[in-house]
Amino acid sequence: MAIQGFVLILALTALGCGGTASLDPAPDKLDFIVRAENVCKRDEHGRTAAMEAYADRQPQNWTKATRYKLIQAASLPWIQHEAEDLAALTAPEGDEARIRAIVDGLEEAVAKTKRKPTIVSGPANPFAKVSEMASAYGFAICGTF
Repeated sequence: MAIQGFVLILALTALGCGGTASLDPAPDKLDFIVRAENVCKRDEHGRTAAMEAYADRQPQNWTKATRYKLIQAASLPWIQHEAEDLAALTAPEGDEARIRAIVDGLEEAVAKTKRKPTIVSGPANPFAKVSEMASAYGFAICGTF
């Protein structure tokens, strides 16, 4: 019985249960970008579908207020989801701070836009800086918000 318990603990540790380190090595930058871009592409499709569904329920004559409600109701939840999905990926060794800055920038931009949706129309658009950081890292899809 003690041997079975030891084998179970060993198996759980090997699977990552109870351990703190993953057995998977950090990906190289190219592999990470490919994985991240796939995540962003999936989330972009979700965001587009949500925006189209929201738009279909609106009157034909859009006002600025309608556009800002669209951003809040359909776009921001998907951008937040994208930030969470990117945060869940293992960043390449040495790039953790850059990826964290992109994720933090997205989350901050979402929070600012929730408080004041008109901010996205002006020079203080909070997504501009994070788009610049993401593009500089090498993202294409993940660099457009």
